[in-house]
Amino acid sequence: MACPKCCTTWNVYWQAFTFSLILVLYLIIGGGIFVALEQPAESERAAEAVRQIQVANETILRTVLNISNLTEERAQNVTNQVLAILSELAPQVVAANKARTPLWQLGPAIFFTTTVVTTIGYGNIAPSTPGGQTFFVFYAIAGIPLALIVFSSIGTILSNALSSLVGRIKTKRPLPLKIAVVVGAIITGLVLCIFIPAIIFMAIEGWTYRQSAYYCVVSLTTIGFGDFVPGQSTSTDLSVGVRGVYKVCTACWLLFGIAFLSLLIAEVQKLFTASVAAINKLFKKEKPDEDTKELGKVDSSAEHGVPLETKQESQTAREQNAAALEHKTTVDQGMLKEAPPLSTVETDAK
Repeated sequence: MACPKCCTTWNVYWQAFTFSLILVLYLIIGGGIFVALEQPAESERAAEAVRQIQVANETILRTVLNISNLTEERAQNVTNQVLAILSELAPQVVAANKARTPLWQLGPAIFFTTTVVTTIGYGNIAPSTPGGQTFFVFYAIAGIPLALIVFSSIGTILSNALSSLVGRIKTKRPLPLKIAVVVGAIITGLVLCIFIPAIIFMAIEGWTYRQSAYYCVVSLTTIGFGDFVPGQSTSTDLSVGVRGVYKVCTACWLLFGIAFLSLLIAEVQKLFTASVAAINKLFKKEKPDEDTKELGKVDSSAEHGVPLETKQESQTAREQNAAALEHKTTVDQGMLKEAPPLSTVETDAK
């Protein structure tokens, strides 16, 4: 017969694996649907932006070529016209730059769905079509609880691992050991989820180490300001395919990092609760009465909160009851001795 504890452990692992697999498929399928809904509109916007840039270039060229007998007032008017054209052109230039690195491809779309279910929401990319926005509503409502279940399952496994580590170490003072294990887990989490990834982002994105570490903390805490987003810089020398793989790897880091950080926060909360309980227990211990202690009249009953006078009265009452019981027994025995035999009584009756 299988051990119930082993069965429970396997059930936890199986649950975590099953929901993690469902979440991965959910992200991939959702990313593909968003690409199908948003990519055509993105291509149309990019083509329109390129066309407007060409028109603006022709307008500026005609304006400059028509300049003759340039006076100061005429020069100011020409300058204002060019500035107005450039101001109208700015959004189109941005759209044309985005067309060089399309947002709605499978890799970036998976990264987008990851930021949806984790509620990070950088804001650098969002559905703009009616179909994409409608699909997003239902996708987020179903995806966020699924991600929370996965984080809870992974957190349970990691928490059990920490508890097992603490349980294998024999000690008479478990609380300091628990503190040491949690501190070690926090340091490990900071190294694996923040310090090392910050170095990678610094090398790929061209950010400083401070900016990279800042991005890691903002992302893993699901704050998501959006001022730093991986894979968005046009200066990053990555092809479209490599950029997609880079986005998917970043999404995996986000999922694991958020789960691990949630575990650390939960363990710190448990540790704080246990520490407060231990401190309260320490201060709530009953202390013996100082006056009684000085007179040397404290006995075991005082430890249980029973006054000494009450104990003496109870002892006297018990002695009186015992004496009364003994007297009654003696009287009963005397009456039995004085009673005539049963046979004599029967003879007299005949």
